[in-house]
Amino acid sequence: MRHIGIISREHRLLGLLLIALLIAASALFAGRYSAEPELTTTAHAQSSIMLEQRLNQVEQRFNYIESRLNRLESESRSPNTTIPSRSNSELSLMKAQMDMMRADIDSLRVRTGELECAVLKLDERTLTAPARATRRKGGSSEPCRTNIGAPITLSARP
Repeated sequence: MRHIGIISREHRLLGLLLIALLIAASALFAGRYSAEPELTTTAHAQSSIMLEQRLNQVEQRFNYIESRLNRLESESRSPNTTIPSRSNSELSLMKAQMDMMRADIDSLRVRTGELECAVLKLDERTLTAPARATRRKGGSSEPCRTNIGAPITLSARP
C-alpha cells in the first residue's frame, strides 16, 4: 500500500511538471511570433530552434516516465499483488525501478528549470525598450533576465 501512495504522488508531480512544460512552450511560441525584426540575430535563431528540439525531447521523456508510472500503478492494483509475500529479487527490482524514476524526475526538474530560464531570457529579448525599462523599474530581479544577449545553453540530454 505504501508503494501506491508514492506512485500517486509521483504521478501528480509528473502531471504538474507536464503542465509547467506546456506553459513554458506556449510562452516560448507566443514570444516567438511577437518578436521585433531587430531581434532576428543568430542568438535568437539558435535559441528558438534549439529550444524547440529540447522541448520535444523533454516532452518525450515525460511521456516515457508517465507510461512507466501508469504501468507500475496498474501492476500494483492487479490481483497478483494481494499476495503478502514477495521475493527479494522482486522487491529489489521494484526498488531499482522506483530509484530510476526518482532520478528521471529529478533530471526533468533540472531541465524544466533550465527551460523556464531560457523562456524568460527569450521573453526579455522580445520586449520593447520602453516595456523593458518599465519592467526593470518594477523591481523584478530575476537572474534569468539579466544577460539577455548571451546565447541560451542547456545541459546535455540525460
